Amino acid sequence: MITNRNMCAATARHEGTAGQVAGFVLEPIQGWGGSVMPPDDFFSRLRALCDRHGILMMIDEVLTGMARTGKWLCMEHWGVVPDVVSLGKGFGNGFPVTCVAVREQYKESFEAISASSSYGGNPMACAAALACIEAMTRRLARPNGNSGTLRCRPDLTLDDMDTTMIKCYRNAQYLTRCA
Repeated sequence: MITNRNMCAATARHEGTAGQVAGFVLEPIQGWGGSVMPPDDFFSRLRALCDRHGILMMIDEVLTGMARTGKWLCMEHWGVVPDVVSLGKGFGNGFPVTCVAVREQYKESFEAISASSSYGGNPMACAAALACIEAMTRRLARPNGNSGTLRCRPDLTLDDMDTTMIKCYRNAQYLTRCA
């Protein structure tokens, strides 16, 4: 993951590649690293860097997409729109279905490469994805439907616990929600 610390290094690497960087691919919240949250200004700065140099911003929302962080896409928390988004896991709620979405301006380029999918067009996979979209639409429409207080029991919050042994606490609303 590119961090604030090495954002300048990323810019220097691009300038040193004669403009041959096609894109950055990253997760909004790094899952395997322990739900690592980026600094608040990270994605807006990366978006500006990508726009300035004509680089695609490709976001892997397989773990965080489909309202798992309280919004349809995790990137909405930072108000940044990526060029390419991949969805999985929550898209089919366990059913093997994935999705790659691109911004309108890249639609024709994407179609020109004849992108394919292992599950593309599977009626059962499409039904599972549609059911998940409908369920999340209802959930997000409810009052407090996107609140995400970490709760391991409905009556117990992190503030009520002895946290002296906790070294690090990360929360991205539903992503780390226990209940």
